[in-house]
Amino acid sequence: MREFLKKIICFSWIGGVFLGVTLVLYICDDPFKVIRPKAQLINSKDRIRISLNREFVSVQTLINNRKRIHYNAFILGNSRSIFYEVDSWKQHLDTTAVGYHLDASDESLWGINHKINFLDRKGYKIDYLLIVLDHDILSKDKPNTGHLFVPYPELSEKPNWFEFHKSFLFAFLNPKFLGSYIDLKLTHRLKPNMLEEHLFENNPITYNSISNEIRLDYFESLIRQQKYYTTQRRKVFYAREASKSIESQKLISAEQKKQLQNIARIVHKHHTHLKIIISPLYDQIKCNQSDLAYLKNVFKKENVFDFSGSNYITNNYMNYYENSHYRPGVSSHLMDVVYQNHP
Repeated sequence: MREFLKKIICFSWIGGVFLGVTLVLYICDDPFKVIRPKAQLINSKDRIRISLNREFVSVQTLINNRKRIHYNAFILGNSRSIFYEVDSWKQHLDTTAVGYHLDASDESLWGINHKINFLDRKGYKIDYLLIVLDHDILSKDKPNTGHLFVPYPELSEKPNWFEFHKSFLFAFLNPKFLGSYIDLKLTHRLKPNMLEEHLFENNPITYNSISNEIRLDYFESLIRQQKYYTTQRRKVFYAREASKSIESQKLISAEQKKQLQNIARIVHKHHTHLKIIISPLYDQIKCNQSDLAYLKNVFKKENVFDFSGSNYITNNYMNYYENSHYRPGVSSHLMDVVYQNHP
């Protein structure tokens, strides 16, 4: 029994030391950049990056820049909205517009509503809004979970910073992440398994810390050289019946209506110039006509544009980087249609 107790004490001591060292490593390294958020949270020059909470980056960068940059034009949506480039958007706006990407990964309608609430509550001017929707966003009326998606605490009127930081600490202590993280620190080499579950990233990006905009300039250069759509990359573009669109189920329920009406209230309060674009996704799922009618009723039909379903954009796989994100050229064209009424 005595030897058994000695082993328990020994293992407990070793476990305590390991946990202590791990906590020190987490606090000192701040791998997710949520403990000591810097002025620029994303660096284009980083060849290997730990995946960050995109919403935290968006909101924290907005706060960091507030004293020196007076934003009044905001693009909201999930990662698909990133490719609505601010320079292209500003061509359709007044010269006083200062644009910013206030997006989040796997964005929800809850998140868009609370971000617009946040802007209003914190006294930002909201002269222009471009909201990029799809059926994924409309289906989510509650906050997301997980360290990559947990909401920025101050989007809520009752911030819970403890739960927020707990999500990141638990993500760091996950053996899969911690093992990969220590391996990367020691070898400086990214192994294929490290890219699983979006824990790490190595795709080359161009980042603008003023507009919080991410561009895939390297991929665009490969497309121009006809080197991007390799056999391997084309595998993700599954076959569809080009002439048929499957309509989404009805997604706007009582809670979504409440959130959409609140957005409309703030838009009316600020006399905001609003446009809503429903994305042309590769899946060709058509926006539910009842949902579309509701959006047009709340925000006026001249402000809501539906590009979902089977059409000249979604029928061409070369309009997409993969089967989820369409390219900036498509976004620029959609803005031309929306703001200048091009056919």
